[in-house]
Amino acid sequence: MLNAPQSHWSESSGWEMVKCLSMIEKEDLKENVKKANFISLSIDEVTTVDNTAWVCIHIYTLENHIRTPHLLGVMKMVENCNVENLYKIVVSHLKDVAGMTDYEIATKLVCVGADGASIMQGHRTGLCVRLQTTVAPYMLPIHCMAHIMNLAYKMVSNHENVAKLEDLIRELHAYMSNNPKSFLEFQKFAIGITYGKKLLKDVETRWISLYELACRVREEYPSLVGFMQKYRHKVDRARDLLFRLTDLETLLTLVGILPMLKEINTLMKHAQ
Repeated sequence: MLNAPQSHWSESSGWEMVKCLSMIEKEDLKENVKKANFISLSIDEVTTVDNTAWVCIHIYTLENHIRTPHLLGVMKMVENCNVENLYKIVVSHLKDVAGMTDYEIATKLVCVGADGASIMQGHRTGLCVRLQTTVAPYMLPIHCMAHIMNLAYKMVSNHENVAKLEDLIRELHAYMSNNPKSFLEFQKFAIGITYGKKLLKDVETRWISLYELACRVREEYPSLVGFMQKYRHKVDRARDLLFRLTDLETLLTLVGILPMLKEINTLMKHAQ
């Protein structure tokens, strides 16, 4: 534990300790970068709910054949989030925080990973091109694997059977979530059959969310079919969902797509 004094504290004491710890982290980072034969960067720009842009930069070194990440900085974009401002932030942090010279940046920086936005990966004016043509001639731009795999997966979503499955999952969630009474009845019905877990909502993200959703439907499939069977004569929507749940093509798609989604998610995690 920290052997802190019991007196002589001020309002700024906590921040002074943070500054000291930050200086130690920066010195360790500079030492690791200096020892490294090469480095890589990952850059991610996000916009918060209050419409403020932030940039997070990580630097990666290879230590004992293991890739080691180091936080280079999290910066609030005071000015416009354009290529010029991002370029200044990246170069200044490589020099001021990582302690790299122009020569070290040119010879050690081998790749920069970012999403596929034009501000990052634009072929003519993107940040990666700007870095490559000015300070890091041997650098390779790397498209974010989570983003590119999601773009590739959208081609699968265009398939008729996959689209039907995605629509069924959304309709099942809407049926259960819009009426709490229906979900309570479903939980009672599922006793002794399945766990009666809540169905997950399909949310549009850059990650493939369908895997967890489809797994949950498969886990609760016997209870879902039985529940819709019970209410098919009372509720038209239950009759429609029962028909779609027992559709052979949809059922085969549900069973067949899960192994593929699992492998894609595993590949994304390793590549990311």
